Amino acid sequence: NQIVEELNITRLGGVQYNHGYLDSLGVDYDESMSSSGFGVSLPIVIVGALILLSAGFVVYNIFKISILKEMKDYGVLRAIGAEPSQIYKIVLGKVLIFILIATPIGGIIGVFMSEGVISAMISMLNPSIFMVDTTEEVKALLSSSEEIYIGFILVAILITSLFSILSVIPTARYASKVSPKVAMSGIKDVKITRKNRKVKDVGTHFENYLAKLNLRRNRGKTIVTILSMFIAITLFIGLNSFIEPMNPANKMLGGEKGDYSLTSRPGYDLYSNNGLPQSDIDRIIQDPNVANVLYIKHAYYNRGFYNDGIFQDDSGNLKPLEIGFELGKYPDDGGIYADLTIFGVSDSFVELVLPNMSREDKEKFLNGEGIIYQPRGLVESADLEVGKLINIGNTTLEVLAKDIVLTLTGGYTLATEIVVNERLFEQLTGDTLINEVYIHLAEGADVASVESLLTDIQDNNSYTSWVSFAQYKIDAEQSFKQIKYLAIGFIAVITFISGLNIFNTMYTNIFSRIKEIGVQRAIGMDMLTIRRTFVLEGLYYGGIASLFGGICGYLITIILGISNGMRNPYAVPVVQIAIAISFTLVICYLSTIISLRQISRLSIVQSIENVE
Repeated sequence: NQIVEELNITRLGGVQYNHGYLDSLGVDYDESMSSSGFGVSLPIVIVGALILLSAGFVVYNIFKISILKEMKDYGVLRAIGAEPSQIYKIVLGKVLIFILIATPIGGIIGVFMSEGVISAMISMLNPSIFMVDTTEEVKALLSSSEEIYIGFILVAILITSLFSILSVIPTARYASKVSPKVAMSGIKDVKITRKNRKVKDVGTHFENYLAKLNLRRNRGKTIVTILSMFIAITLFIGLNSFIEPMNPANKMLGGEKGDYSLTSRPGYDLYSNNGLPQSDIDRIIQDPNVANVLYIKHAYYNRGFYNDGIFQDDSGNLKPLEIGFELGKYPDDGGIYADLTIFGVSDSFVELVLPNMSREDKEKFLNGEGIIYQPRGLVESADLEVGKLINIGNTTLEVLAKDIVLTLTGGYTLATEIVVNERLFEQLTGDTLINEVYIHLAEGADVASVESLLTDIQDNNSYTSWVSFAQYKIDAEQSFKQIKYLAIGFIAVITFISGLNIFNTMYTNIFSRIKEIGVQRAIGMDMLTIRRTFVLEGLYYGGIASLFGGICGYLITIILGISNGMRNPYAVPVVQIAIAISFTLVICYLSTIISLRQISRLSIVQSIENVE
């Protein structure tokens, strides 16, 4: 692209992009030509937001546990005369001290860890992914972008600080306003009001009834707990669904027109046609290793040579062309008429690439009685509507379809585009050269022989090159395999953070109810019943979060699929959803068991005296 800009080369005329190679490297050459700015795609924004939220909830739960453990100490401070505002400042000051200590340590460790991980990953990757030749060049390329670290570190500091402060504000406010008696004893002043008592049948499963009852006791805590798990599930499903669209081979699966393509592009400008002669195409058709051949011819008429309804080709390569319809106009160019591009396609192209066209329209197209109009948005012509009759080169033709059916390798120019059959193309333009050929191999074909033939044709024709789609798929899959290793490692780290988030959430939920557990034990409930109650409660949390997280994760999968151009973005990621749900339920169970095991070591008196 830098060469194109410096030499002012028209993209279609002077440069042919190796689209297979560029796609396998993940380089979007179309967008890079149209925009020089940096853009952040929607999938990256969504995944990044989920990661930050998940990490934020981990910080939230950690600080919440820390403040709850010190509630009794704040009660003592209140008892000896500390003002509520002083308690509030103490709690916030503690958080700020933690941030000041943890920020430089975390930044340094993060940089060193990233250096180690990047060095390890670089040794596994093909340097061509970064468009260099050696691993040392990759390291030099990355080391020259050290300013990226600063941005990431600043974002990490901002997010960590924000969630740390937000996490302690509710608890600090409560600690500053609650009375010393309540803060030290953990017993709130409760007003008892008489209500009509109702006898409820708890059924045969008392633990199940109590678990459901606990969910409704503190709706705020229930929502926060479910939300933490919900984000973890959504993040896992979204990240896993983000991997497959990164496969460059997906962009061409089913979209290629053959096993090989042979392309002869225009020369120094759009008007000089260096296409292949029919004799070379006949060599390919007559090869016993070839089953079918599709080809495209191309003629470009510049608007500068359009006058009174006639295109005059100054180069002499094309016949003058009279048209009886209005060309599209460039809206941002003072209403100037657009250029005209005519494509001529072989009969085999029509049969294989246009299967949705009706039989009657196909016959008209093949007989030279109709055209296909390719609208390019900005230069649409009002005269080229389906069913209308137009005049081109003193020939009356019907507009049979209005659709994008082909694009030359390397892109296109904004022009009024018309597709006709090859015989009508030669009649209108006088051009017989062929620009693109797509080759289907016969069963058991000698691949080496075919490639030798294509190489010979390439050597004898300037501006000509061939591509093996089969090899392209192999290269793309190998490139994707390397990218996938990086993605799996990244997902493993994020999954660990999500698991830690769920564990901290459940631990906080149980730790804040030690007094309740002590009272239950005091009135005769054994630890087995308590354990079953909390396990069921945790599974309810996980089940509700799994339901909404699975739905939201699926919606994010659809958004990512559509934005990445997947063929079936609505496919349900069953495996990812099942893994996320199973992972969540297992973490809920383990965190409950581990937390209760620690609490069971406390005596009943110690549990009841605990400050919540």
